[in-house]
Amino acid sequence: MTETLSLARNALGYLIGNVSYNTIEVLFLFSVCLRLSDEIISAWTTLGICLSIAHSLGLNKPGKNRKKPLDLDAWSPAWWALYSYEKLFSFQLGYVSTISDDAFDTLDLDVLRSAALEPSRVALSMANVFSKMSRRCATARQLEERASRRALEAVVKEKVTSTGEAFLMLTNWANSVPAGIRPTSDFMRVPENLGLASFVSLHYHNALIMLNRNSLLISKNALHMAVEIIAKDTPWEYQIRNGQSMVANSARKIIHLLADNDDSASHLFAPAYFPLLHAMYVLAVHILKQPHSRVSKIDQSLLVTAADLVRCYCVGLGEEDRLNTVLNGLLRVVQEAMKPISVPKDKDHNTPALNSSTSLSDQNVTPLTDQQGDNQTFAESLGQTDPSMLSHPHLSMDEGILDPFSGQPFNMPILPDEIGCDWADFENLLQRLESEGSLYPGDEGMVIDI
Repeated sequence: MTETLSLARNALGYLIGNVSYNTIEVLFLFSVCLRLSDEIISAWTTLGICLSIAHSLGLNKPGKNRKKPLDLDAWSPAWWALYSYEKLFSFQLGYVSTISDDAFDTLDLDVLRSAALEPSRVALSMANVFSKMSRRCATARQLEERASRRALEAVVKEKVTSTGEAFLMLTNWANSVPAGIRPTSDFMRVPENLGLASFVSLHYHNALIMLNRNSLLISKNALHMAVEIIAKDTPWEYQIRNGQSMVANSARKIIHLLADNDDSASHLFAPAYFPLLHAMYVLAVHILKQPHSRVSKIDQSLLVTAADLVRCYCVGLGEEDRLNTVLNGLLRVVQEAMKPISVPKDKDHNTPALNSSTSLSDQNVTPLTDQQGDNQTFAESLGQTDPSMLSHPHLSMDEGILDPFSGQPFNMPILPDEIGCDWADFENLLQRLESEGSLYPGDEGMVIDI
């Protein structure tokens, strides 16, 4: 792989100057190889060059022998391959796709009308739905950036609405997928096309996590208020109300899916560590919210399994050692949080055992509070167990976002900026709305200063 990438880099200038179908093929494969080698930004940039050449050759337009009405066959299969890959890749990174869908809206790319479908058609349908979800969430983000402070309430409503609508797009698409590969059904029998079914399931559950993972950062009470105030009687009420449990279940599903894949040596996914890291972080937060529950003990074993799988997937990558440090730190934080709470001896007779059937709330135990953690951040918790991590010259938590692929902090707008809800000040806002009895003043409406 290293020699191949070196050869491609040396020939990149020549390839760009040679506008041809062969160049598109080579650049596409080059982007895929870079992605597999954990060079994500280079892979994305190379894909952009590939798409520019494809546009210059007119691959994004129907062929001369176009049919009326137009259908998928009017475009080159090579174009649909580029289209699908770019849409899936951009969604994983949290970017809005660079390919405009205006010319394809009449094709209903996300609609699956046949039970016997080619894998390429299923991937195209999924990519189109992901693109619509991304655009919808990005619109809400843009409103937030341009809105005045007094329009915050309307912006929060728009955020919840956009997340709910994106959820609805995703679930409606999943329910339209043929039963044999439907990601919402448990495989009671081995699907006829296990590879395709697993591929669809992995991307579906990863997308579900990306849409609503931030709901884990607010309390269940605040989420309940969000439903009652904003999402009540909407088509997406169920998705918003059950967002936290749906996200946790999707994280478990991803780990189970990839563990089963590893046991069977199927090697169905490449790369598989991105959704696995996603699932790990989500499950860790879910455990930290209820560290002494029985379910958390089960989730902890899944977390350890996921960490082992990530290490296997990332063998040979340049940031393997630093990734191990992060994984070990995450496992230590969870393990520390799950330790039994020490109780003063003179109160032992009044305190039920933690492993009894008494609920956590009955014991007046509140996990993840400032008093218990002394306002410690995740990085500080890591520092207590592994001081070398925070002293790493390239791992300052203040320099930017830590890219889960390369381990390099960089200041770029990724997933939280484009997809899903940012729940900053969300609970305080909902409490104020509940006390005032309205979402926004009647004389203002949803006024947003742009």
